[in-house]
Amino acid sequence: MEHEAKELEKKAESLSKKDFFSSFFGTDNTDEVINCYSMAANQYKLAHKWKEAASCILKNAALYKKNSETSYCANAYLEAGNITKKYDKLEAIKYIEEAVKMYATIGRFSNCGKCERNIAEIYEDLFDYNSASSYYKKAAYYFEMDEYSKSVYTQCIYGARDYYIKAGILHIVIGDIVNAKISIDKYSSNDPRFASSREKKFLDNIIDAITEQNIEYFEEIVHEYDRVTKLDNWKIYFLYNIKSKLNVEGNVELTPDGGVDLT
Repeated sequence: MEHEAKELEKKAESLSKKDFFSSFFGTDNTDEVINCYSMAANQYKLAHKWKEAASCILKNAALYKKNSETSYCANAYLEAGNITKKYDKLEAIKYIEEAVKMYATIGRFSNCGKCERNIAEIYEDLFDYNSASSYYKKAAYYFEMDEYSKSVYTQCIYGARDYYIKAGILHIVIGDIVNAKISIDKYSSNDPRFASSREKKFLDNIIDAITEQNIEYFEEIVHEYDRVTKLDNWKIYFLYNIKSKLNVEGNVELTPDGGVDLT
């Protein structure tokens, strides 16, 4: 597979050189070059040679861009980004952002939203919850502009709030209460919806409980929030970590392996 990929890539490069000269005589074999790079990329994928596969797709993106084929160029950048995620997530983000720019110029806002959500999920994998929240908001912006994506808009708004909570909890876990407060204020400033949300109130109350070293209040906060919005395992784990630093036993038990005991 890798050998076939290299041969196809060589063929594409050879055709590209011929194309440079043939352009003077009114002929063009760009489509054949693109086809060879695409087939080479597929063979590299089968061989799990992700970097080489992405390189072939990026060469196609450059050809599409040269020919002002914006839609195809955007698709190529997105494909390159999705391949690159397998070995370099931050590099992948650069290519996906290029796709966003291309899609935006031709009014394909739903595609822009999907790309921004893709980037948000990459940042989630990197545990960068501030950036994840930011890109969920960008995704929501584009989905709001697209009449067929209103339900996805709502999901992204909720996703942004969820990562505001996660970012705040991480500040609290490492004992950085001052920066936790600063971050929460920043989130509220950036997103007026968050300022009046249950999520912000939850974080504010957690900080108050820790500042007062009041474990009963902490348990009450967790109990009440979980009653309305079920806590996921990620939040349970870190809330358990926070509780373990409060040295008084209480009635509500948080378990790190998947549940909140409200008895």
